[in-house]
Amino acid sequence: MILTILHILLYSFWFQTPNWQTKVDPLLLQSFQQEAELEMLLVLQQQADLSYASQLTDKKAKNRYVFNQLYYTAQKTQTNLAQWLQTQGHEQRPLYIVNAIATKGDYSLLATLAKRTDVKAIYANPDILMEMPIL
Repeated sequence: MILTILHILLYSFWFQTPNWQTKVDPLLLQSFQQEAELEMLLVLQQQADLSYASQLTDKKAKNRYVFNQLYYTAQKTQTNLAQWLQTQGHEQRPLYIVNAIATKGDYSLLATLAKRTDVKAIYANPDILMEMPIL
């Protein structure tokens, strides 16, 4: 009996799934109290490895290397998520500097996306009004 209880406790400790809300920006969670649909940024787990860029001395080569790493990492890792969003009827916009996808959806979509293993974090993507500079 005690062995069974110990087994259950250890199993639940080792295989406990983290709460999906820990991946979500608190501002985004709070904003869903006022809005039914919101813009969100889905930051993917895999990010481009740019470490080799520091070894390049030619500025053009360094720029090309960084651009290619960012672009190809996004192309390789965003495809499945982008296709899934499209099949669910959600528009998306790929982002490359930070490997992320911008989309809009409701709380249910947020919860589903946060449970995906390829999504590292989800942030709010609010509209920000900027004042025009005075010339």
